[in-house]
Amino acid sequence: MSKQSIENRIIDYLEGNLSESEQKSLAAWVQEKDGNARYYAEVKDVWESSYLNASEIADTGNEWNRFKTHIQDVSIKSASQLKKVLRIWQSVAAVVAVLLLTVSFFMFFQTEADTGSLIVKTVVPSGEKSKLELPDGTSVWINSASVLSYNTDYGRDNREVKLDGEAYFEVATNEALPFKVLTKDCEVKVLGTKFNVMAYETAPVTETSLLEGRVDVALFDGTRAEIKPGQLAYANSEEGKLQVVEGNIQNIICWKDNVLKLDNTPLSEVIEKLSKWYGVQIELKNSELLAQKRFTFTVKSESLSELLSIMKLVQPLEYQIKGEQVFITILNP
Repeated sequence: MSKQSIENRIIDYLEGNLSESEQKSLAAWVQEKDGNARYYAEVKDVWESSYLNASEIADTGNEWNRFKTHIQDVSIKSASQLKKVLRIWQSVAAVVAVLLLTVSFFMFFQTEADTGSLIVKTVVPSGEKSKLELPDGTSVWINSASVLSYNTDYGRDNREVKLDGEAYFEVATNEALPFKVLTKDCEVKVLGTKFNVMAYETAPVTETSLLEGRVDVALFDGTRAEIKPGQLAYANSEEGKLQVVEGNIQNIICWKDNVLKLDNTPLSEVIEKLSKWYGVQIELKNSELLAQKRFTFTVKSESLSELLSIMKLVQPLEYQIKGEQVFITILNP
């Protein structure tokens, strides 16, 4: 479709004039690549400026009220916080239907194949992060390349969320319904607290770090541990290992404030974190030269080019940035 056709289709969607099949087509186009999601957001922002007050939460009826979520986008490229609002028309199809989109994330409903229940899924692309508020008032900051999902009965019969990636939680207290985070390695259970969970599907362990309150971490085989403020739990369900250590929690959670701190970090982990932070793919050559070397630095507003230029002062290297592809060659000192 031409750019004008896409723009017209987006506006029709925002005004509730698309058929079910047209909504599916638009949803598929948006999810093809980040650039499509960004263009959608640009059109939506112009449309909203004409129809909505920036602080208004549009209500589409009782069904939406069951799981109304206040969305506040926190761009990784800006310290400013902008409230994004969108009128939502539900699709009754048992397929993905994009309902809420911003520059930094998109949210959609999906029918769970095994149970048939409706789930709300928030996807944050690489290089972005977002903040949202769950129906019970729990605040969640979602880091780059992460997916958070929960059933639409959240807050009534349970307070369970599933996480693939990293998120920081400030949990609303409810002794009758403990809050649970389900990951590939473990279940994290709390009543009311502030904590961070890093559970990327590709990572060897799930890391839970506690700022305030108490958290119970349990492997699927029943092995469990309670962690206290200032502690971290490393869970590996495949090996049946659960380890609790002391750590600098502020350094771990500062990503939600647009700061990335790396402390004595091996090169492989540095590359992985920078890839997610800047939303790029990094190809590294001669990494064996730095197999034992560790890095300590802080990223705030620096661009990737600025950061690599600084790293060159510490370690000889060459780099090329071609769009979302980055090529780094480690040189002999």
